[in-house]
Amino acid sequence: MIGYSTGVLRSSLLVVSFALASAAVAAELYVPLSGRAETDIRLANPCERSTIVTIDLMATASPIPAETTQITLPAGQTTQFTACEGYGVLRIDADERLLITAVSHGVVVPVFDPQEAIADGTITTPQSGVGVVNPDVVPATLTVSLHRADRIVDETSLEVPARGARLVRLDRLFTTSPGDANDWLTFSAPRRVLPFGYNEHAFTAATPTAASTLRHRAVRLPSAPAAPQTVVLAPSKDNTLYQTTNGSLSNGSGVHIFAGTTNRAERRRALIAFDLASEIPAGKQITRVVLTLFVSQTNSGPEPMELHRVTADWGEGSSNAGESRDGIGAASRQGDATWIHTFFPDQRWTRPGGDFDASADSTAQVDGFGNFSWGSSAAMIARVQGWLDQPSTNLGWIILGNEARSATTKRFDSREITPNETRPTLTIDFK
Repeated sequence: MIGYSTGVLRSSLLVVSFALASAAVAAELYVPLSGRAETDIRLANPCERSTIVTIDLMATASPIPAETTQITLPAGQTTQFTACEGYGVLRIDADERLLITAVSHGVVVPVFDPQEAIADGTITTPQSGVGVVNPDVVPATLTVSLHRADRIVDETSLEVPARGARLVRLDRLFTTSPGDANDWLTFSAPRRVLPFGYNEHAFTAATPTAASTLRHRAVRLPSAPAAPQTVVLAPSKDNTLYQTTNGSLSNGSGVHIFAGTTNRAERRRALIAFDLASEIPAGKQITRVVLTLFVSQTNSGPEPMELHRVTADWGEGSSNAGESRDGIGAASRQGDATWIHTFFPDQRWTRPGGDFDASADSTAQVDGFGNFSWGSSAAMIARVQGWLDQPSTNLGWIILGNEARSATTKRFDSREITPNETRPTLTIDFK
């Protein structure tokens, strides 16, 4: 059986057998496993920070289920584990570049780097079978030819899944019986792969043709796309700016926020912010952003609503205008954002009505009752990426309604609404 011996993941000193092994250094490497002997694999982390290492048994020559394990390898540390008997291929992935060596039955095992993949080449005198690793993100079909002396005696196709591997015995690959001392294999594929031949305790890496070598030098193998992850964030704060000359109104702890104009053409602007750093690891790539709010009251039909990046920090105090007539606001409290203040009573916006970018990250027509979403615009994705990369710039968005005429206000449920099903959310996909 192929697997991981109990207790074999352990810190290790460099043993004599590894002194003979050539080391491969990369963040993703493949190790073929010998059929009748355990394979000792040594991982070293030469980087200055720890790394997560995923070890995946991705192909076998018998119906053995795949296995996956994960370890954390500290900076500058080494670990060694043993893969049990059986034919297969291990894929070893890490966040950082690793130094990997492998030995089976006293024989050095080749460690394959995806950057060494080739499109055509030769495998000499395999006695047991052939293996192919396909590190690309699309499936590969190889043409494999069996040569004897100076002629082709058999030919077949071999399908290898994307980001996968296959091991096939020669007697199952060809109808002609292989095994003559003069037998050798050639292969060709439309995309680059890592072929090898295997015997009982030995592996033979493919030798590229000259043309394949040139293609390898000219083209870099594409990285596999990381599996996307999704988080749904609740706001860290929200509030409404009520147009006044003295900043006397706010609604920091209220259950609604407002954007647009009242029947008397007084402006309302909603503020909202989300804490990204608590949910998304630094360095991740943002791929999708959707802001969803629930419209619980409206003065008109569809109105344009814009999201603008806020450029000054602001507060959410304890003011609360209640539930039914909160469109008029409540007396501002300590720390509230107001039309005049970032933090009531003594910190002010540069200009009344809030400090924000002139250009909108997203604009949409907000209509009647129910959930409404902005996104996922390229500007929103770039904005959230910037906030993740530089958390000090994450001051949230201000929502501007149609301020060109009166009676355009939309009321949205805030983060304080009960029950919480209609509270604002920011949905983010990242990888």
